[in-house]
Amino acid sequence: MLKLVQECYMVDFIFIFERFEEFSKPVDPKEVPDYLSVISHPMDLETMMVKVTDGKYHSALEFLQDINLIVENCLEYNPMKTNEDRVIPL
Repeated sequence: MLKLVQECYMVDFIFIFERFEEFSKPVDPKEVPDYLSVISHPMDLETMMVKVTDGKYHSALEFLQDINLIVENCLEYNPMKTNEDRVIPL
């Protein structure tokens, strides 16, 4: 139970940073019509918070897999085609 509480705080912590705003809610298909044709398993921080609240995570590994899924989806939908694309601004 303590791990799940810590996971919840981690998501809350991520939410406060504006640089992660794009990941805070599910992608809106009206705004990005082709997203679901490219990404088969969407994930976002709001969905993760619901999963934490509903007790859907049974381990810290499951939680981290969803964080990783957000990153993988981002990189898949926005592929890095040039060296300039690979630079992540801080």
